Formats: sequence, C-alpha cells, structure tokens
Amino acid sequence: MIILNLQKRIKFLFAFTFILNTAFAQKETDKVFLDKTVKYGKLANGLTYYIKKNAKPESKVELRLVVNAGSVLEKDDQQGVAHFLEHMAFNGTKNFPKNKLVDYLEKSGVKFGADLNASTNFDETIYMLPISTKDPVILSNAYQIIRDWAGNMLLDPVEIDKERGIIMEEKRMRQGAGMRSMTKYFPVLTNGSMYGKRIPIGKEKIIKTAPKKVFTDFYRDWYRPNNMAVVVVGDVNIAEAEATVKKLFGDMQNPVNAPKRPTVIPINWHTANKAYVVTDEENTNNILQVIIGLRKQEDQTKWGAYGNGITNEIISNMFQNRLGEYGLKAKSPIGFGGISLDGEQFRGQVGNSIFALVKTNASDALKTVVEEVLKAKQFGFTAEEFERAKKDMLKEYQDNVAEKDKLESASYVREYIGNFLKNEPAPGIEAEKKYVDSYLGALTLDKVNKKVASFNLNEPTFILYNASTTAKDLPTEKTLLEEYEIAKKQTVKAYEEKAIAKNLLDNEPVSGKTITKEDNIDYKTTSITLSNGIKIIYKKTDFKNDEIVLRGNQWGGFTNLSEKEIQNTIYLQLVNQLGVGAHKAMEVQKMMSGVNANVFIGASSNSFSIFGSSAVTDFEKMLQLLHLKMTNINFDEEELEGLKSGFAQQIGNIKKNPAIFFSDTLNRYRFNFSKRIPALPSVAEIEKVSVDDIKSLYLKMVNNLRGATFVFVGNIDEVNFQTLVEKYIGSIPTKQETVTINKDNIVRAITGKNNFTVKGGKENKSEINVSYYGRLTNFDDKENLSYGLLAEILQMKTTEKLREDMGGTYSPRVGGQMNRLPLLDYTLSLNVPSAPENVEKLTAAFEQIVKNVIGGAVSDEDLLKAREQRKKSFETQMKTNNFWVSQIEMQDMYKFETKLLVNYFSRLEELKKEDLINVAKKYLSDSNVLKAVMNPDK
Repeated sequence: MIILNLQKRIKFLFAFTFILNTAFAQKETDKVFLDKTVKYGKLANGLTYYIKKNAKPESKVELRLVVNAGSVLEKDDQQGVAHFLEHMAFNGTKNFPKNKLVDYLEKSGVKFGADLNASTNFDETIYMLPISTKDPVILSNAYQIIRDWAGNMLLDPVEIDKERGIIMEEKRMRQGAGMRSMTKYFPVLTNGSMYGKRIPIGKEKIIKTAPKKVFTDFYRDWYRPNNMAVVVVGDVNIAEAEATVKKLFGDMQNPVNAPKRPTVIPINWHTANKAYVVTDEENTNNILQVIIGLRKQEDQTKWGAYGNGITNEIISNMFQNRLGEYGLKAKSPIGFGGISLDGEQFRGQVGNSIFALVKTNASDALKTVVEEVLKAKQFGFTAEEFERAKKDMLKEYQDNVAEKDKLESASYVREYIGNFLKNEPAPGIEAEKKYVDSYLGALTLDKVNKKVASFNLNEPTFILYNASTTAKDLPTEKTLLEEYEIAKKQTVKAYEEKAIAKNLLDNEPVSGKTITKEDNIDYKTTSITLSNGIKIIYKKTDFKNDEIVLRGNQWGGFTNLSEKEIQNTIYLQLVNQLGVGAHKAMEVQKMMSGVNANVFIGASSNSFSIFGSSAVTDFEKMLQLLHLKMTNINFDEEELEGLKSGFAQQIGNIKKNPAIFFSDTLNRYRFNFSKRIPALPSVAEIEKVSVDDIKSLYLKMVNNLRGATFVFVGNIDEVNFQTLVEKYIGSIPTKQETVTINKDNIVRAITGKNNFTVKGGKENKSEINVSYYGRLTNFDDKENLSYGLLAEILQMKTTEKLREDMGGTYSPRVGGQMNRLPLLDYTLSLNVPSAPENVEKLTAAFEQIVKNVIGGAVSDEDLLKAREQRKKSFETQMKTNNFWVSQIEMQDMYKFETKLLVNYFSRLEELKKEDLINVAKKYLSDSNVLKAVMNPDK
C-alpha cells in the first residue's frame, strides 16, 4: 500500500518526562523530553526502539518496523523498488519462506490487508503487525517476523517475478484523476526536486524488468539498523519485550560505506511567483491551493516550537471558521477553505498555505481567500473568535487527558513513529495538557494578531488550481498570477462579529414520563418506554472514560415515502448542516465551541436513522441537539441555498468519478431502474428542488417517532440519565399510531442470470462486480454464522487465486451476508479492478472458486483461519462502545435472542466445515447471479 500525504493537518502533540508542582516556566530553548513511560533505547548497531505497556485493546500488541527510507532515496534504476520491497516482505523471509508468513498469521487470527499491512511514502516505509499476546509462541514468532522484514527477506527472483503483475495492478487501481493530476503538477510544484521525480509507485518498465540486484542494493543500503526503529506498544512486559528486541536485532550490522540518509531532501523553492492549472475530466472537486514560501522547519524538540505550534493552530482555527461561513452563502465563490501557518509541506520543510473548494471560478475564490487574510492582517481577529478557538483547543486536550488510560495502542504508535522519523516529541498527555493550560492562559489576542499581521503574502508563492475540465471560467497561469497581485491590493473591511445566544433552546421542554422500565441481563442494558411511545435503551460501559454514543432507529424509511420524496432523501445531508431552533448554522457552530457533541439524521430503504456522540460532560448538549433536530430544524433559505450551490457542484463533479458512476448505475440496474431507488441527481435537479420540498420531507420523517428506539452506550451517569431523556426525548411530540414498514414498497432486485456492461473512465481499467443473491424462506442463526465464515474463506481463496497466483488484481474484495426480516434475503459479491483483457478469466476464476466450495472445497484449515480471524476481531470489537450500540440496536430491531451474542464464541467453535459447505450448496448453487463490468470509455 502507498500513502501519499501531500497536505497534512498540523499536529503539535509533544511531551516531557517531568511534571512541575508549580506553574510552567519553560524557556523557549529548553528541550522537550520523551514521555517517561516509554522505554526508549538504541542498540550498539544504531537500531532505535520504543516500548510502552498499554492495555487497550487487551491481550494485544501493535508491532511496527519503521524504515527511514522511501522513494526519494531511489536511484534512477530503482524507481518503484522501495514500494516493491514492501510487497516482497510478505513473499518469503528466512524463517517464513514463500507464502508461509501470510498463511501462518491467518491461522493466528491476523487478516492480510486489514491487520497485516505496510505502507510506502516518499520518505519512509512502515510495516504493521498487530498480534495477540495470549499465546507466547505466536508473540515470539511475531517478533521474529519483524526481524525477518528488517534483514532476512529472501528476494527470490521467482517471487519477484510473481509480484510484478500484482504491483502493476496496484498501479492500475490507483490510476485516476488524482494520480494523473499529481503526475503533472508535482514536478512543477517541487521545482525539479526528487519528490517530483520519485512518485512511490515507480516506473512501469522498472516494475516489470528490474533484476534482483536492484532490490538487494536498495535493501542493503537502507534497511540497516541505524536507519530503522522497532515500535512495541501493547499488553506486554516491557523488560521481556526489550530483551527480545536486543536479542533479535542486536546481531544486525550496518553495511560498509552505506550512503548517508539526508535529514531533509532539499527543495529549491521558487524565486518568483508561479501558477499552475491542471484539469481532468474526472476530477471530483475544484481545489485552489496557495503555498507561500518554503523554509526549514525549526527544531521541534524545543518548547519554543511547541508554543509556536499552539499559536498557529489557534490562528488556523479562526481562519477556518471565517472561511467556513462562505459555504452557507448562496453566491459564495468558495464552499469552504482553510489556512495553515508553518504547515509541513515536505519532511522538515514548512510554509504558509491557503486552500479553498471553488464553487464558481478560481479568480473570485482567490480574491476571497486573500481578502480574509488581509482582513485579519489589518484588523486582527476579535476577542470572541479568540476565546472560541481557545475553548476548542482546551476541549481537545481535556478529552485526551480524560481518556489517557483508555487510549488504544495504535495512537501511541503514531507518536513514536513521528518521534523517530522527524524528531516530533512524543507527549505524555498530562504534561502536554498542563503546558497548554499555562500557555493559553498567558497567550493574548494582541500577540496572536501581531503574528497574523506578519503573514507575508509577498514571499515566492505557488498557486495551484486543480479542477475539472468543465469548471467555470478556467483561468490561465498568467491570469492567476495577475489576479493574485490585484487581490493583495484590494481594500477590505473589518470582520463583523455578531452576537450569539447562550442557549440552544429558547424554552425548556415539558418532560415526558417513564411508563415501563426493564433490564436485560445478557446485554446488561436497561430499557425505558416513554409516555410518547419512544423507547430508550442504555448500557453503561467503561471502555472509554469520556464517550457516549447514540444510535436511533425507526422502521419505515423509504417504504413510507413517495417516489419524489425518495429522490429527495439525498438532501438530508444538507439538513444536517443547517441550524436548529432560532439559530442559524454558523451561530450554532459558534455556540458549540468547546463542546464535544453532535447529532445527525439519515434515511435508508427501510428505516429512519439517528447518529450521535458526546463527551460525558456534554451529554445534555447532545440531547438538546437531538430534541431540536427532531422538532425544529432552522430552514433558513439563504443558508440552504448556499449549501445547495456547493452540493450541486460536488455532485456534478462526483458523477464523473468512474467508480461512483459504476456503483450508481449498477444499483439502479440491479433494481430494474425503480424510481423507489435513489439515484445521484443532476445539477439541474438540485437547483430545481425547493426549500419546501426538503422541509416537507424532513417533517414527514420526524413528525411521528412513536415506536422509534434510541440506544445510548458509554460512560453514562445513571443517576441523571432518566431525568434527562424524559426531558429532551420524552418531550418530542408523537401521534397515537406507530410508524411501521410498508412491506409492499420493499424493492427487490431483478431475478435470474443477468449480465450488465457499461463504459466509464479513461484509464485502461475495468471494474468487476459479481453478485449471488436470493430470498430466504426463514432466517436460521447457525446458517447466518456459517455464511459469514464462508464469505471470509472465499475472500482468502480469492486473494490467493486472483492476486497471488494469477497476478490479475491487487485488491479483490469478497463480502456476504444474510438479512433478517423484513428483507429475508442473502447476498455474496466480488468487487475487483483489473485490466480489461483479464475480466473474463478473473470472473471465471472466481466462479470456479465458488463452484469448488459448493463441491466441498472447504478444509479444516480454512475453517480454522476464518474462525480465528473472527474471534480476534470480535474480542477487540466487544470492548468498544460502537460495537455495543450497533448490536443493541440490531437486537431491538430484529428481536433475535440475546444469547446469540453471549454464546458467540462457543457457537463459532461448534461449527464444522460441513456447515459451511451446506450453506454454500443451499444458497449459491441456484441463486440469482448478476455479472457487471465497467470497461474503459475509449
């Protein structure tokens, strides 16, 4: 897998190892030390290691091998080898030859691609291995695996040749508007630097023909102990882990005369302003970027850099909020935008940058974003803006401190990787929070505004406009440069801060009453039925200290809507962005500064849904939002028109994306082009839909929530919970009748054996979708469990055959499920990208895999792998609030026995391979089949 992070969000999360009893008095030149809970060290050969004990998730450890080498270090004849080596790590090492590594880990419950993975970037390569710590043998072998990656890859020429096709397919899969555009503008942006010459996927000729020596040379030069780090975070004994790292990695030697790893790959920034316009007919957004200057990043290990980072984040927050207001203006030239100060553009090199989503034309957008910079430079930000930005930052740190003992290991891993690669100090969140409190307490608006005033728009600037070929009034590079100079000279007025209300609700709602209350022993939940007919189910957990999640559901969905209303359900996402009560959207956003709470609504074929989450202290705010979202959305016409205009451009562009076009077209074909299946609207349809159309749909969805269920899971205050839900949910007006699903309006897929072909996309790339599906006469829980494991086995067999054996694709995806009432159906599908000439043979290969399974080709080893992977996945998921809120919601909707989950692991153990073969025979032998292919539009 390749990761290209061209625009990174600024993160300044640093730490130190000591906590002072008095207020902080750090000098800017003082060093920020590494968190004292981390065991840090260097072996004699230079290998760095980080080890931290962390019990979330339980009985699991995150292992990483971090190689400080990526594509920018490749020689001319090695272009693509850094990424190619990442693949070879899974194709044979000293202790795990050929495919034994993947095979072994799958038996241990590790999923290839999902858990076991790696990434290659311009500057680094990272190998990821999450593993259970329950079995000492499995843990020991996991350490051996990362040691093998570090220095024991076999790089067998036969395996290299087998992998060439897979990488070419990965290259094909990633090829599209984004990659085409990047290939054009990146060399210009980077002014001839190695970043512009070394796109990680590499050159096709080298991928196809590079001899073994090219691989061994790069491996020898850069996979050396003084250029690597081992990161171990999880439920481990620190002393034992350190001893293991020393034992396994201590014998590694650095090659003689190895090339020096440059700390920074230099970029000779432009000496004069430059603009570049790149267009592609499949671009889904029109993005304007203005990168102002490029300079060496200051020493990130000092407190001065930390303080600067806080100030920059505060300023960026205020700019983002100002630019965000434009998205709610009907005639705004931009949909949203942001400004980054001293943001990392490339490793060790920072610059100021502005970006915006262009709604009308680039010239007006450029004028608008520069205007906001000038406003802030000349008049500064307001006291109210400053206070809101500080509240937002403090809230983020408060939430992190509240979760300090519940943070998952992967979050710590990211910090230590940053520390190794870029000297980013790794926190220790309590020390970090204490410093932020002190710093923000002393930070003044005057200091912030002085820094904003120093924002220099006259540094050498690169203006990039990456747009659709159909974008309005496409400018030339010359025009953009001229408009930029004009924009910098415009006369501006100060930003006007409008007063905002203190409370979301104008009037306190009249509480409902609890009619019934009962407990479920299996799920450890409590159910409350309110006087308005709405049910509340809640479960108190300790998975997170400061999290409560919400899921709400009411049967009905599209089945109770007209065809026109169904087509309008896509606009519910705009409704979610509107204000509530008497408050417009931007006012609500400002009112919610420093508050961690949100609520969203949505609709699907068979149900109306509500989603939300909050911090513990903000639970009442979430309930207030929920009450208003269910009773009083503010349909401000100007704001809705502003959202519509941005949405029209977004949809107009997104339909050009071949994958989205294929999915939308196939979905309509699958359901015989029924008007009861929503389709992506045209720009004309979006412009035509009225505020009244959207408002009437919303009111129809929420006007009677009798029979709805709201599920809350998290660190719930049970003393006050019932009173609060009676007040904010019990007060929602409902009718006497209960809303149910209209079974006559359930839309069914076409039957029989069908083939569907469509053309889309300019790349030499096809998309394959093969679906097996049908109706169930009844829902059997054992069959459902067997069918799920069968789908996982088919995923493994398909990956092995289509990817590893045939080299015909990079990422085949197989999924399957059975659906309970009211649908009572099943589906199994393959989704895979490929070369057009390989469509038939890949489709035939998958069909043969399915036939083989129907014929009994499921082994005990297949079942073992699927079972272990499912067990490991569930063991982790069951310790999360999101798992339980979903499980409780489904159980309430479908009324299945709660014992099914309680006995889940024993049910898994009871399954035999014959159970999986039987469901394959029963449901896949004579099912409906839809073979769909999108071929390139050439």
